[in-house]
Amino acid sequence: MVSGSGICAKRVVVDARHHMLGRLASVIAEELLNGQKVVVVR
Repeated sequence: MVSGSGICAKRVVVDARHHMLGRLASVIAEELLNGQKVVVVR
């Protein structure tokens, strides 16, 4: 799927089990800044 800005917007699913909160937040923030849609489970 291509958005109006030409960036391919995929949905990224992140399993939050056994992850440190700070590291997880930085990974999610990077994906959001790249224009991805992020879903966090657990």
